[in-house]
Amino acid sequence: MQGGMNMATTNKKSDIYNDELKQVRAELTALKKRFGLDKQEAFLKANENITLKKFAAMLNGRDCQPNLTANELLLAKQKGFVVVYGDSDDRVEFEGAIRAEGHTNPLVKDRPAGTLVLSKDGDLLDEDSKLYAEYIRENRNVINVFYCCKDGLNWVFESDIPHETFLTYDGGYDEDFADIDDGFARCMVFEKSVLKQMAK
Repeated sequence: MQGGMNMATTNKKSDIYNDELKQVRAELTALKKRFGLDKQEAFLKANENITLKKFAAMLNGRDCQPNLTANELLLAKQKGFVVVYGDSDDRVEFEGAIRAEGHTNPLVKDRPAGTLVLSKDGDLLDEDSKLYAEYIRENRNVINVFYCCKDGLNWVFESDIPHETFLTYDGGYDEDFADIDDGFARCMVFEKSVLKQMAK
């Protein structure tokens, strides 16, 4: 493991994510004061122009699973964002604009524990389907899932689907102590609309 480089890169990314999260929270507070909105309305108003990168920053540093709040789930659905993360040792969750559950083989350590393929409409394709084989062959809408075999993390997701990543930590992120060795998962978030583009 390239310890020094990975730790420096991870901490730098986390600093950027934390700065963006502080900005989002400040905008939310200002809107609540200005318009007297309730928490959900203020949250959605503050984030109506949020980018995929900023949404990933919002989720960065959480404890193991991202555990999206009701407001974050609603925002993800409105913006068409899909959050992908590992749960248990053999299950992958899709939340937001897609709600689905994929399964992997946790016994596989030296190659993807699972290869999940999405249709242009966001449905998980069955491994026995012709479309699954076609998409695998052409590397379209494919997500490779690695379990306990990359960068010291429990879960890593790799895909040619345009996406942003965020890190979750065992015990949550502490800016004074966290480094890559504390990482639990490198999760991903993408826009559902790109699936149709990728499937062409």
